[in-house]
Amino acid sequence: MKTGLTLDELRETAEFQRMTGKQKKFVETYITNGYKLVPAIREAYVCKNDVTANVMSYSVMNSLNVTFCLALHFGEKPIDTFKKHMSRLILRNRITKTQVQAWELYARINGWSVRLQRKDFGTNVPQNARQNPGQPKAKTEKQNFNLDEFEKPTN
Repeated sequence: MKTGLTLDELRETAEFQRMTGKQKKFVETYITNGYKLVPAIREAYVCKNDVTANVMSYSVMNSLNVTFCLALHFGEKPIDTFKKHMSRLILRNRITKTQVQAWELYARINGWSVRLQRKDFGTNVPQNARQNPGQPKAKTEKQNFNLDEFEKPTN
């Protein structure tokens, strides 16, 4: 098993500092209670019962801040966490053009390069798309791409 940061080390990171107070409380409790999800949710958030806490756990565990913070604790590489998060967004088919642009920027800021062209991300207007906003949008094929194309630049 990979070893990552201890809770004390984690508290010093930018990822931990970016979280809300409730997210920090959740992460601290989750780590100290032996990774018991529902009790950690109930400690950090107001929940009526365990069922409510279980439902809430999905959104908390999919929060970008919590995901990246726990990845540091478990010793996961940030690029792998990024790929997993992107995969979830893509598989849910809920990623917008603006999100793609934001994630491209995030990748560049972190020193990751992208060997794909912008058109591979579906951010360009398709040639057969209608330019008149009053008309229905033209159907386009979904773009397939591999997240393994993200990598650290070689110097």
